[in-house]
Amino acid sequence: MNKNLEIRSFDTSFSQNDEKVITGRGVVFDSLSNDLGGFREIIKPTAITQELIDNSDVYARMNHSNDYILARSNKGVGSLKLELKSDGLYYSFEAPHTEKGNELVQHIRRGEISQSSFAFMVAQEEDAERWYKNEEGVIIREINKISYLGDVAPVFQPAYSETSVSLRALDMVKEMNQPIEEREDKKEDEEEEVKTDSEVKEDEVKEEESGKTESNTEEKEEKEDSEEKNITKEEDFEEKRQLQDIYNKENKGNIKTIKSMEFKLLSAINAIANNQVLDETSSAVIEKGKEEMRKAGLSYGGQIQLPMEVRSAITVASEGEDVVATNIYDILEPLRAKNVLAQAGAKFLTGLVGDVQVPIMAGGNVTWEGETAEASDAGISYSSVKLSPKRLTAFVDVSKKFLIQTSDSAEALIRQDLINAINSKLESTLLGSASGNTTQPAGIFYGKDLNKISGFTGVCELEADIEDANVIGECKYIMSNKAKAKFRAMPKSSKSTELVMQNGNIDGTPVLNTSNVGGQDVVYGDWSNFAIGQFGGIDITVDPFTKAKDGQVRLVVNAYFDGKALRPGAFAVGTTDSTATGY
Repeated sequence: MNKNLEIRSFDTSFSQNDEKVITGRGVVFDSLSNDLGGFREIIKPTAITQELIDNSDVYARMNHSNDYILARSNKGVGSLKLELKSDGLYYSFEAPHTEKGNELVQHIRRGEISQSSFAFMVAQEEDAERWYKNEEGVIIREINKISYLGDVAPVFQPAYSETSVSLRALDMVKEMNQPIEEREDKKEDEEEEVKTDSEVKEDEVKEEESGKTESNTEEKEEKEDSEEKNITKEEDFEEKRQLQDIYNKENKGNIKTIKSMEFKLLSAINAIANNQVLDETSSAVIEKGKEEMRKAGLSYGGQIQLPMEVRSAITVASEGEDVVATNIYDILEPLRAKNVLAQAGAKFLTGLVGDVQVPIMAGGNVTWEGETAEASDAGISYSSVKLSPKRLTAFVDVSKKFLIQTSDSAEALIRQDLINAINSKLESTLLGSASGNTTQPAGIFYGKDLNKISGFTGVCELEADIEDANVIGECKYIMSNKAKAKFRAMPKSSKSTELVMQNGNIDGTPVLNTSNVGGQDVVYGDWSNFAIGQFGGIDITVDPFTKAKDGQVRLVVNAYFDGKALRPGAFAVGTTDSTATGY
């Protein structure tokens, strides 16, 4: 086995049906392992990519044995199905109709197999893994990139032992456990050793020039050839690393090292609130945000500009090193996940620059012609809806004690607070009744007469309005929480105990509810005909003065959005409030 090949096992819940399809989770992301011989490990979601899966030849082997091959995925094709999810790598396969396949099914049915395992190699890049000690002094290895995926396997027993860990990892643990003084002594010894090797080489050259025997020369050449062959072996990473260390020492000052630094929003806010200098990573991320704002032609006045969507690492160069910012703020995915309009199917257009005309096919006609007649112009005409950047502003008050927290949970909380503030304002405006202007989008209820929905007949009439508009996409309801409560208590008829809304659906149509819809109001329609445009980054002003007496710092958030219905006829509005008189 290659000395850099590693094996990990995880508790998993297997499922197996009558067709003998076995499913399990071979890799668990963001989960702290047990002790692996002096350190614990976390595998990050970035470690395994779909590209890696699509370019790998992966086997499913019982206990990693070549005598027990169950399935195979060769570059994404085969009997082994691999699915990458946010919490890990899942696999499934049909147990082969063999003695060993039947044996596996029986072991799973009887609960004798409760773990999955996978074999892998860490990439040989600088930022592929990160080593550090946590607050308890435990050595943590964070794996960010895997270069080789060997197999996934149901196993009887976990593979957590030193034999399943690469020698390189064990060397790193040994080094991190050494006192600082010993590390410095070792470094000095290595430098002296490099110097001694250099002197030896000079002596050899002198001996050769002074007429050493031909046999000695041949012996030396054979030795050099042997060393060169060993160095060029692809699997001998350790020797390459040692040679690179020697090269780095000899070229000190002429090369750059690369280190990975996490961007912490809390740290950046705290530094600004206390009039401190931002670290390199925060400065790099903010500069990226400014670049997005400038590209979109938007002004900004805050101290922090966050890029709205990060597609690559942000790097800042300084003397002797390059700092790569990681864990960068990404608002779009969590915002999409939370926004009820996006959940319903609205188009989310990101990274827009200036006013954007979204084309719409307004209408057309198609004619029948004879077999050889010339085709007539279908008469399809197009119109467009203009989206332009409009400043959405909100604020969040944060206590000064909270700002000094360094935990990941505190960082996640402040980020979520910003997302909630933006999303709440965006939803309440687009799902409101206000008229639009140059600074604010119009609400979908603006200028609409509300259909009164007092029973199931009213529901059918609302849906009929959309059907008459020839809307062919999947329709969904978005409504207020009070309207949802009404529908859940509304019988379909006086002679039926069946309710209008059951199991989150109205007569089979999905229902989404939010407090950002007013009163007891309802919107029904095809939400793929609604567009939300996003422009530039996020501009944050850190205000330590307004709420100073309360021990808080106010964060004023500015972001740029617009939203409009592409086809107004694709939406119908109503209310369950019998006293409503419309807007």
